[in-house]
Amino acid sequence: MQNHFTGCLLGVAIGDALGAPVEFLNAEEIKQRHGRVTEYLGGGWLNLKPGEYSDDTALMLCIARSIVDKKGFNAEDIAQRFIKWLTGNPKDIGNITLTALQELKKGAPWQEAGKLAHEKLGGMSAGNGSIMRCAPIGLLNFRNDKTLIRDSSLGPTGLLGDCGSGHGYRQAGVRGERWAAN
Repeated sequence: MQNHFTGCLLGVAIGDALGAPVEFLNAEEIKQRHGRVTEYLGGGWLNLKPGEYSDDTALMLCIARSIVDKKGFNAEDIAQRFIKWLTGNPKDIGNITLTALQELKKGAPWQEAGKLAHEKLGGMSAGNGSIMRCAPIGLLNFRNDKTLIRDSSLGPTGLLGDCGSGHGYRQAGVRGERWAAN
């Protein structure tokens, strides 16, 4: 089962590294510039190196490392890891995430940061960033829907805004259950 979990997290990172250089391009623009993307390109609006991933994977890894180090879900630890990551001057950070982390740095409790960011952004906080980093929580709780829903509502969704009411986490958990059965 560990191989399946590792494969899931690697898949997130690989997909991000393949897709980040073509972020904000439509399918036709990608086809015209690159044909079919099957190798690491590099470049894009962030001028990434081939194989370099974005903030989405970096934050997903913060969650995964926290789960391993704390032997379970710990939202306070995840929040602190996100802030530490932010201090490393990342190439990019989404507006919702940045606003929530700024609230945390100013002393807002992790339970309030997402709500404060939502309010500051005038209700415009339904991005996909939190979905991009939901795999570790889905994998952690793949056999327990109740815990999955609880942790997904407290985790990156609570810290950083909307995640489709935990749908992404539930999907990661369903896939984890299928892998465990094989």
